[in-house]
Formats: sequence, structure tokens, C-alpha cells
Amino acid sequence: MGFRPPLHLLEVSARPGLRVLLILAISFQVLFIRQQNK
Repeated sequence: MGFRPPLHLLEVSARPGLRVLLILAISFQVLFIRQQNK
């Protein structure tokens, strides 16, 4: 009866490549927002 995370979360955490892509996507979003705020 414990908490079980969805399978896709386990797959993402098991693959470092996807984690890097996620970090890149977030950093690009932050840079885009900062450029618009100037």
C-alpha cells in the first residue's frame, strides 16, 4: 500500500541522457524569459 511512482518517472530517472535533455530544456526556457524581460 506504499506510494509507487509512475513508470515513466522511473524510466527518466534511470536514463541520465533524458535528465540532461530536461535540464537543457529548462535552462533554455529561463534564458528565453530573461531575454524578454530586458
